[in-house]
Amino acid sequence: MLARSSRVRNEHKAALHKQMTLSKALSSLSPLAAFTYLATDLANTGIRSEQHFRRTVDTFRSQFVTYINGELASRRFLDRPDVSDMPEFRYETRTASDIAGDNLIHILLLVLFNAIFLMAAFLSFLRYDVR
Repeated sequence: MLARSSRVRNEHKAALHKQMTLSKALSSLSPLAAFTYLATDLANTGIRSEQHFRRTVDTFRSQFVTYINGELASRRFLDRPDVSDMPEFRYETRTASDIAGDNLIHILLLVLFNAIFLMAAFLSFLRYDVR
């Protein structure tokens, strides 16, 4: 039962990740979306930051369950538990260089959009009749 539940959860995560990747790629055609994805990832509030947090929680959960199962197997009901060696949850945010590497496409898209809009503005300025 636990294996089936784990398999269903992993399939759901994979499908959700695939859907988010597709929607992010399609919406990145807009300069606002590319900027939003870059800014939220730099602020550690974006989609990839949430995925990183969830992976960290899943790792901790498995460590904690293993610890609890070991403690329950080795203790009697009335014994006072010793929690000095209990695993601690530690979350480390992603570094700015990792985030920039992951969002290189958004940085390049923003540079491309800036160049296109600058050229369009310059051409419209050149075509303007000053009379």
